[in-house]
Amino acid sequence: EKMCSREGDLERLQEEVVALITSQELLRNENSTLHEMLRSANQKEKDLEFLIEGKDNDIRNLHADLQECFKELTFLRGELPKVSKERDGIRQNAEQLSWQNMKLRAEIETLKKRIEKLDEDVLLKEGQLSILQ
Repeated sequence: EKMCSREGDLERLQEEVVALITSQELLRNENSTLHEMLRSANQKEKDLEFLIEGKDNDIRNLHADLQECFKELTFLRGELPKVSKERDGIRQNAEQLSWQNMKLRAEIETLKKRIEKLDEDVLLKEGQLSILQ
């Protein structure tokens, strides 16, 4: 009876050992999986840190470009009144030249008509001279 009892205990203990070994294998697999996940997460963290560093550099560069644009804008705003005044002067000068051009064209037309009239007078006088000779 003791022997049967011990055999039962032994079988039960063997079953427990098998269950513990199976459990241990499962825990080892889970541990291995977790280590792999941790390694992957660490690599991803490094990749993201590198990416963030690149983005930070991009932001710094864009900020520097923005500051340069603000400086240029400030300069151009200062130049705008000068350029506008110069443009107005050039426009006024162009209008004066246009007016002078129109007056000169009118004067040229008047002179052309006077030349035609004088040419006609010369021809008339030549004709009169021919008749008188």
